[in-house]
Amino acid sequence: MKYVLITVCILTAGSTAIAQRDTTRKPSVEIISTYKPVLRNASKIQFSGTHLAQDTSRRVAPYQVPVQKLFYAYQPVPLNALALDMDTTPDLGKRYYVKAGFGNLSTPYLKAAGVFGNGETHVVNLYADHVSSKGPIEHQDFSKTAVQAKGTYFGEQFELNATAGVALDRYHLYGYDHTLYQPAKGDVEQYFQQFHLGAGIKNTRPGPYGIDYDPSIRVNHFSLAKQFTETSFIINAPVEKKFSDELLVKFTANADITRYNPDGNLGEAAFTNSVIRLSPAVKYFASGAFIHAGLSPVWYNKTGTILPDVYFEVNLNDRFVLQGGWIGRIHKNTAGNLAQMNPFIRGPFNGINTKETEFYGGIRTSVGSHFNIGAKVSWVQLSDALLFLNDTTAFTNNFITGTEERLNNLRIHGNVSYILQDKFTVNGSVTLNGFTGMKQYSRAWNMLPLEISGSVRYQALKKLQLKGDVYMFGGARSFDKNNGSFTMKGGTDLSFGASYAINKQFSVWMDVNNVLNDTYRRWNLYPVYGIQLLGGIIVHL
Repeated sequence: MKYVLITVCILTAGSTAIAQRDTTRKPSVEIISTYKPVLRNASKIQFSGTHLAQDTSRRVAPYQVPVQKLFYAYQPVPLNALALDMDTTPDLGKRYYVKAGFGNLSTPYLKAAGVFGNGETHVVNLYADHVSSKGPIEHQDFSKTAVQAKGTYFGEQFELNATAGVALDRYHLYGYDHTLYQPAKGDVEQYFQQFHLGAGIKNTRPGPYGIDYDPSIRVNHFSLAKQFTETSFIINAPVEKKFSDELLVKFTANADITRYNPDGNLGEAAFTNSVIRLSPAVKYFASGAFIHAGLSPVWYNKTGTILPDVYFEVNLNDRFVLQGGWIGRIHKNTAGNLAQMNPFIRGPFNGINTKETEFYGGIRTSVGSHFNIGAKVSWVQLSDALLFLNDTTAFTNNFITGTEERLNNLRIHGNVSYILQDKFTVNGSVTLNGFTGMKQYSRAWNMLPLEISGSVRYQALKKLQLKGDVYMFGGARSFDKNNGSFTMKGGTDLSFGASYAINKQFSVWMDVNNVLNDTYRRWNLYPVYGIQLLGGIIVHL
């Protein structure tokens, strides 16, 4: 049988704004059948169906590749996926995939993936990528390298899986006064290393009591050279039972335990940061409505609390869906998580986690046959909110963390999409944040008040795909030893790209990133790269 490779839509998404995109979070997409995108013209609102038994009558080889998100150079703002790139090759039944290219700013780019195994009893996916760039400012360079593997064994009634991976990221603290300081490159280096191992098991056929399970275990090791090491042990154990087509009960136990060990250069002490959460919930499916109701006891920061876990959707008619909820979360502030948000951070770290509760209401609707519109208003309350602060005592102008006891956010979000089958897709979203209620600090330092994103995908010809992406944000409040407190300028990043399928095995691609040459600053004193051109070839084997 043929093995199914990941669609070019996902693999080419990472090429947009290479060296200027955030690849810190890497969710994966698993394709279990040959992918042939066909989108219906009708845009009626549909609810998720009830929990269905999995079909394991035939085995296929899932091809799994992490999805890369937008990455702006030294501006790793977490962004939602804008849209999937459309398929530009007529045949995806290949075992191996290589995408290679080069661009200005000394930017080599390489991505490779492969699938092994018979697809009936076992399959192994391998994935690797590398990208690096060097800007015009001294020490304005970075590199990102990652290798991942996942293996799956298919039993008669269950699946076993195991994962392993390594990521090596190198940044530099180039946001200093270059007329006053000439540091050695090693003195401003941020060399992050991450290793992970994981395993899990899940049933593929209903058990004797109709209980579904999907437990997993994962070990993460993260370090910053000459600064700290951090090891996390994570257990996630969800089980659920379907009593009827309308009623489902789910229970999840989660333990996330992290040990932080400093190297001693900053006078820090080692500590353990643990978050343990139990999440019982009931899901009810009715005609035109869905309700999720639960409460979650959580132990963190040497204390305990109960978080709400309630949300619903009501189908008002064929085109309008009303939604609302009261949700609680714990954001674990590990050094690894914070470095992914801001690679210019240095210790000390205190291991204090952030509690968040959100009340929200919104509506989704469709207009005509192709437009979909959504709007959502949220009142978010944060306890022990973490803020990024400029360290004005260091010549490197790196960032340290500050903890705000209380922070409120009135968040307004809207999104719109236009879909014309698999030929033309437009997506756009806007988010407004209004921060109030601070006690320790006068401002919500380095939090963005406005974010706008959009994308266009156009299948111009059978083998030619065109795309465009835009990201804009309003400047955050910041401060430094020269300017004091001030509002930074916002930024706009506009990118275009194209790919052309020469035949079933070969395609060529080209991207133009930051077309406006806007060297904006997401983080104070750290301008991003200007315009960037990349191009190369894609090979399916």
